[in-house]
Amino acid sequence: MTVTSRTRTCILKMDSLARKFLLLLCCLCFSRTSTQEMSRCDAPPVHSLQDAVLTCHFPEDLSVSKKGFTVYHYVNRQSADAVLDCWWVGGALGCYTKSGFEYDKKLSRTLKITIRHVTSARTGTYGCQVDGYGPSDLGQCQLNLTLGENNTCNVSNVANGSQIALTCFFNENVQKTQNSFSVYRHNGHEKLGK
Repeated sequence: MTVTSRTRTCILKMDSLARKFLLLLCCLCFSRTSTQEMSRCDAPPVHSLQDAVLTCHFPEDLSVSKKGFTVYHYVNRQSADAVLDCWWVGGALGCYTKSGFEYDKKLSRTLKITIRHVTSARTGTYGCQVDGYGPSDLGQCQLNLTLGENNTCNVSNVANGSQIALTCFFNENVQKTQNSFSVYRHNGHEKLGK
């Protein structure tokens, strides 16, 4: 087969057109991923021992796309604890929920999670992650306690009632202020000891 100059020009034009088409496809793909919405969350501050509501906002309707998701509580910068982990099996949503956390079972582009009886152990950073999205798409928010006007304490049973926990809530951050404090047991109006 002989290639004439006219055939060569036609092949070069087609090759140039193919390159432009590929370049256009790459630009469209890049613009789709660079404008892709990421997850985010909201967690308004609450008073100690009250319930908090954390809201995850997802980049797509997960009840339609059937993508799994996880809500993390970051205990520290290196350690994330899954408080809600959900997946789809046979069209049905299955979830693991950590004790003290509940979700409203209404899944769409948002999800509400109730955190029961918030103490300082449950405050900090939370993150909402959708399966198939990268770490940069993780939506994070901060849950903080609102400091009350008065110092208060709460007594609760732990370990099936065999132990009692005393939790005190101060109207200032004593770790930062480094103010001294004392805890007294009262019987009526009389102090019984520290």
